Amino acid sequence: MKLLLDILADHYHIRQEKPEGLLYSFPASTLIEEDNLYEFLQTFGRESGVEKPEVMGIRLASWLAFLCSGVQYAVTFYDQLPDWSLDNWSIQLVEHKEHNEDESRSIWLSFQIDRLSILSREQDSYLWRKKVLTSFYSETIRPLFETLNNVTSISLNHCWKQLPSRLYNNVDHWLENYPEKKKKEIKVTFHILVKEIPASCFGIEKNPFDIRFKMIQNPAHPEKQLRLKPACCLAYLAEKGHGYCTACPLNKPSV
Repeated sequence: MKLLLDILADHYHIRQEKPEGLLYSFPASTLIEEDNLYEFLQTFGRESGVEKPEVMGIRLASWLAFLCSGVQYAVTFYDQLPDWSLDNWSIQLVEHKEHNEDESRSIWLSFQIDRLSILSREQDSYLWRKKVLTSFYSETIRPLFETLNNVTSISLNHCWKQLPSRLYNNVDHWLENYPEKKKKEIKVTFHILVKEIPASCFGIEKNPFDIRFKMIQNPAHPEKQLRLKPACCLAYLAEKGHGYCTACPLNKPSV
């Protein structure tokens, strides 16, 4: 379990201990209340130098893709999962200083587990994975996104569309770097997420992970392709002159 927790901390911003640079901590259970989530977005925006709550709402959704990736990793490789009930974790604002000449500052999010309660496989692996993933998305992520939809102009669909790109990229990385005997588990668990969890779990018309990406040429590595994001992350509204991201669907690239 210690190895899993170390991996979650190093790669998915999931921790048991308070991170260095901690500024604020918000219990996840309080953020399904509209006033509390709005206060979180205001604080996140103030620390990030962004006034628009919609931008910070989408930024929150994008950061939650790290949490979703960590959950997918734990379920796939360990058949274990920390308890992500809303009353058992917190979202934290963390000051991150870049190691460069001007020591520029950015605000990251971190997800702290309050009580280390571990859910372990209790039945057939396939059924257990489907059960815990369904519960995680319907009972943990969906209430946060529904509240986000209520306090901003962001649609529920737009929130969910911030998640797939990071999940797919992580799965690609695992398939490229793990031995052959692990690849079946990666594919099986991802199939569960994409094909077995019903749209009703997400509160929208279609499972957001059941998607066919458009591909574009990667400007940094022309020999490779890059997934076009399912929806804009609104970064162009956060900073004057930022423009659209390379993989933004608003760029209307030729594919």
